[in-house]
Amino acid sequence: MSKEPHLGYSFLKGISKSVYGDCRSNLTANTGMYMGYAKYLRIVLQDSLQSSCSDDQVVLNKLCKKYPFIRVDEHEVIFKNIPQNKTKQPNEQAIFVSYPGSPSMARYTRAIKEYTQFFYFKLMLVMLVLMYLFPKLTRKLVYTMFTFTMYFLFVADKSCLG
Repeated sequence: MSKEPHLGYSFLKGISKSVYGDCRSNLTANTGMYMGYAKYLRIVLQDSLQSSCSDDQVVLNKLCKKYPFIRVDEHEVIFKNIPQNKTKQPNEQAIFVSYPGSPSMARYTRAIKEYTQFFYFKLMLVMLVLMYLFPKLTRKLVYTMFTFTMYFLFVADKSCLG
């Protein structure tokens, strides 16, 4: 499997780990590019279809721990994922090079719906701490928490929580 690209910012790497987890050796697998023997791919893909989680990258990073034959191309010899906002370099040494799609409003709104499940409880905890530290903001934070909770309950994807 290809390695999840990072721009080198530990904050972004932390967000990626919060969402996708890691495969092994503190590496996050990116499911955009992978290869393998058909007999092993069949096992992994059948197992991934049994998951209730709708995010393939979350599922395959969990399965990576289950199956020792799943490996991440740590040194990017075969696969290279170019991070968002990095200039394209045509001289990449990997055999397969992947560039991110163009950002769009539809992509960002879809991301909010799909990834809220990974940050909901952390954001609520931050808001509670802010209410304690800044009592004058309590009313606004309560409205924000209520709105965010309604969004989480009725709109956001919750398939990976179970």
